[in-house]
Amino acid sequence: MFLLTKQGTLSIMVLSVLFKEVYSMSICPKNKSSKGRRDSRRANWKMAAATLVKCPKCGSLMMPHRVCKNCGTYNKKEIVKVED
Repeated sequence: MFLLTKQGTLSIMVLSVLFKEVYSMSICPKNKSSKGRRDSRRANWKMAAATLVKCPKCGSLMMPHRVCKNCGTYNKKEIVKVED
């Protein structure tokens, strides 16, 4: 009950249609990656310092495009009422 192509190989597409199953091939590298190549690929996986700007109203440091935790303003408008 095996289906062969012209080259004599088994056709996975035909089998998947017949048995209504989806076959997925796993990742299997042909050659071993050296430590240097692996580490140079991972060289850009570094943490970056958070960007901070001064709040235009109170002057405290805050993350850009977010409500200030100290005074509760965003874009020179009071968004959240902060109790002192």
